[in-house]
Amino acid sequence: SSIEKPDIYLINQEDSIAAISDLPYRVGVCKAVNISPEKDGIINRYADGSIIWRIYLKAEDAQAIGLGFSNLNLPDEAKLYVYTLDKKYIYGAFTKHNLSEGAFVIRPIPGDECILELNVPSEQLSLTQIEIDEIIYIYRNFEDVSSIHKKSTVSGACEVNISCNEGDAWQNQKRSVVKLLTKVASNVYFCSGSIVNNTAQDFTPYILTAAHC
Repeated sequence: SSIEKPDIYLINQEDSIAAISDLPYRVGVCKAVNISPEKDGIINRYADGSIIWRIYLKAEDAQAIGLGFSNLNLPDEAKLYVYTLDKKYIYGAFTKHNLSEGAFVIRPIPGDECILELNVPSEQLSLTQIEIDEIIYIYRNFEDVSSIHKKSTVSGACEVNISCNEGDAWQNQKRSVVKLLTKVASNVYFCSGSIVNNTAQDFTPYILTAAHC
């Protein structure tokens, strides 16, 4: 299934305006789709009673592809995977036990093509609900640590660079910094946050952010 390529010329124009206006750094856009096993992909049935559904997804020239599900409910023994064609990158298995009910997003996988695969016993196929309503098209700076064009805004003069001598006292704390992909309407931005502990010291994975984009 081929995903329509966004208008990169228009996107570049918008990003140029954002760069001089101190607006958040956009890295991707969302493309509306309507994908489900009932009408898309290929289903293979095997003698042991198992079923494998696969769909090939292609988003021309994307640096990475993310999947947005409007509905994802899996029965007990179902397993869902996303992987690149060479299987260098494999996400999953996603199962009933690590999904929230209903909407779900699978983070972008590198490259402009991938395969979504469902493994499920034949008797549980009717209990499986998979509806993809958008593809996240990442068009720049995905997992790039060398580019000089990583963001639209710059740090304030009063802020300390954690990797310079002034930041020596916070070397443990800097390991808690995370990069977030934040979706606003049909756009996706790079933002930052920090993992924080709580008074129970139980390592509940809380993330603190404040529109740091």
